This record gives sequence, structure tokens and C-alpha cells, in this order.
Amino acid sequence: MRRTPSALLLVGMLLTGSMVFGQTADPVVMTINGKAVTRSEFEYSYNKNNAAGVIDKKSVEDYLPLFVDYKLKIEAALDARLDTLSSFRSNLAAYRSGQARSAMVSGMDAEVVARSLYEDVKRRTAANGGLYKVAQIYLHVGQRAPRSAEMAARQRIDSIYRVLQRGDDFAALARRSSEDKRSAARGGELPWMQRGEMLAEVETAMLALKVGEMSRPFESPSGFHIIKLIEKRDFLPYDSVHADLLKWVERQNVRKRMTGRRIRQIVETLQTDSSRTMDDRRIISGSRDFLMQEYRDGLLLYDICSRRVWDSAARDEAGLERYFRKNKKKYRWGQPRYKGIAYYAKTKKELKAVKKLLKTADFNSWADMIKRTFSQDGVTTVRARQGLFKPGDDLLVDAKVFGNGVGRSATVEGYPYMAVYGKKLKAPKSIDDVRHLVVADYQEEREKDWVNGLRKKYTVSIDRDVLQTVNKH
Repeated sequence: MRRTPSALLLVGMLLTGSMVFGQTADPVVMTINGKAVTRSEFEYSYNKNNAAGVIDKKSVEDYLPLFVDYKLKIEAALDARLDTLSSFRSNLAAYRSGQARSAMVSGMDAEVVARSLYEDVKRRTAANGGLYKVAQIYLHVGQRAPRSAEMAARQRIDSIYRVLQRGDDFAALARRSSEDKRSAARGGELPWMQRGEMLAEVETAMLALKVGEMSRPFESPSGFHIIKLIEKRDFLPYDSVHADLLKWVERQNVRKRMTGRRIRQIVETLQTDSSRTMDDRRIISGSRDFLMQEYRDGLLLYDICSRRVWDSAARDEAGLERYFRKNKKKYRWGQPRYKGIAYYAKTKKELKAVKKLLKTADFNSWADMIKRTFSQDGVTTVRARQGLFKPGDDLLVDAKVFGNGVGRSATVEGYPYMAVYGKKLKAPKSIDDVRHLVVADYQEEREKDWVNGLRKKYTVSIDRDVLQTVNKH
């Protein structure tokens, strides 16, 4: 979000003649802590966050409180003088330096710049492992989905995998079965990606594949996946991205020319227009810094939210405990969990030694203790997996705890003796059993309380008549 329209939006308005300052008014739609917000600024933010492709589109009235909350947080950051911190200033200076480099584009031949950009990106991408073309079949499962929905999705992905193993076409099955509709329409194909741009579970599975190979079904925080590595290359051919690069270069040239010529005219008009407030003049005459303003506000927002909500809530153990006790019923599971460890040993003696060791230790230290005790000279005599298991998470736990049977796939080669140790829980006993959910909910509650306080601290005034004209003038 920004205090003023983006540079590209301004360029568009100037080119089409839809907005000429001094002729078309840009009324103030609200004031927050005494600072004016113009209609064009609110419109830009609203339209950006409700553009084509946005699933949860909102009306102007529904978006209004979200925008106000954003502005209140920026005011809180300024009051906390976060804009004076050396870390903030250095980040801003680095971004400003990057903008200055982009501005140099206008003085160079477009083809030369395009080739230079291509070689730079190609070099960095290749150093990161190159590009990967992956296709996927994906079934969505919400993190709080009922057990029945999760089991149904697991059975379905396993069924799809068996069909693929028989030789059925991956693309055809993706079109028919994948719940990622955008990629499903392309036979499951995702855009070219590099490492660090995908879910960790997807990246791990992808890196284990050779071109043409398909993964087994695996689970991520968002659901179940089967992926296929279609192609891998260092980077895309220059010809395939040439047109897009030239368009980018031209946009930089247009921005440079327009902000160099038209902004001066705008400023001159504002300086002689007595009907505008000083705030209006300051905001519009600063149009050349639209992108800088967005980056500045983003830094402030992240910093103030980290300090006042995210980090402080995550570290507030007493507050988290109180929240968990108060809302304990909220975190009931759809089926039991096993809080423990599944382990495999080379000998019966080591199997018994593990159990004896764990009886004297805290749950959180089990895995580390096993690793330290049963590893010597690079040889590990016991392998273990610790966690909060639900049915289907681990074959050995399924067999020993949930009674779902065990086959040859539960064994680990070289470690013929196996056992589990821990407790079967019908519901969470402590905050650690559902910590990630409790922290997220507690942060949300803390943020609501904080924003309510900001609404009382800062004055907010909305001009309803101007609000009614948003996107209608």
C-alpha cells in the first residue's frame, strides 16, 4: 500500500488525459491523525488489492476499515520513531540506490540494456541451481480439516498414484483430478521455478527426481501432492524473454520521461493553486517518489508489527499459556495423536537401552540424546523419528499404537529391531502439543487489541460523500 498512486498508475493517467492537476480535483477522502488521504491514493490501494484474480474481493465499504488499520499502524511506527533507526535508513538507502540504477536505463540503448539484464539474471539463476519445470497433481486439505476429509484425500492421492504407476498419462490425470485449477488446465504444469520459490516439501521432492521421474505422494501444510520433473535448465533462451525485457526497459524510459516533464508541470500548477492544502501539494509534488514511499511504508509496517505483535506474542510464554488454558477446547483433535518416538536399532540390547535412556529425559531432548548416545566414529546404531503423530504419519507408529498393521515397508535396512516410546493422547495436554496454532491465534488476538488501541489514540475522519465517488468520477 502507498500514500500516493504508483508511478505507473500516474503515467497511465497522464497519458490518457484522465487526470490533469489543477483541472480535475483530487478530494480528501479521510484524515488520519491529522494527515490527509486523497481519493486517488485510496482508489489505488483499493484497486490494487481487488484486482482481477483476487479471490476475496471486497466492496469499498468492506475494504475501508482494512485501509484505515494499515494507516494507523504506519502512524504508530512513525510515533515510535522507527524511521530514525540506522537499520531502517540503511535499507532505504540501498533501495534508493537500486532505483537510481534503474533510472540509468533511460540513457542507454534498449537492446543493450535488455541483453545486460538477461545476462545478469541468467548468471544469478544458474548459480542458484537453474530453473525447474514441474507438473503436479494436488489435493487441498486445510490445516484444521476434519479427520474424515484428510483420510479421504490421502486415499484419493494414493489411488491416483496407483493409476499413474500403471502407466496412465500424468497430464490427463492432472486435468481431471488436481485441485489447483490453474495448473490443472495445463496438464499440471507449473511456471518455471528456481530453488527458494516453492514449498519446502515440494522442493525436497523435486530435487530428488531426475528429469521424467515422478514422486510418490507426499504431504505439505496445504495438502497432498504428486509431482513430476519435466525439464531442468540453467535459464530460458534469450529469444523467449526478449519481448518482455524490451517492454520492461520501455516502461523505465516512459517513467523517466514523464516524471521529468509532467511532474514539473504538476508542481508548478500546485504552487499557484490556492484551493489545495499544503498536504495535498506535498503529496502530489512528491509523485516522483511513489515507489520509494511504498518501500518505506513496508519497512515501517513490518518493523512495528514485529515489535508490537508477532515477536512479542511469540515470546510471551505466560500470555500463551493463559490463552491456551482459556481456549483449550478450541484445539481438540478429530482423532488421537501419539506423542513419542519411533526408533530402529541394530541389536536388541540397543533397543532396550533406548527405552531406559528416554525414561530419564524430557520429551524435547529425546532425539538429540539418542543421536549423541548411539553414534560413534560416524556409525549410528539407532535411528529415530520423534514427533506428534496422527494415524498415517508413520508406519511403525500406525502398527504399534493405532493398530493399523505393519508391512515390510515399515522396516529399515540394517536396523532389524524396532519399537516406539511415548504416550497416546486423546486431546492436547500442553501448549507444546499445538504451539504453532496457539501462537498464530494469540498473535491475531494481540493485533486486534493493539489496533483497537490505535483507533482510540488517533483521530480518524471519513468524508462519506467523497467515499461514494470512489471509482465513479
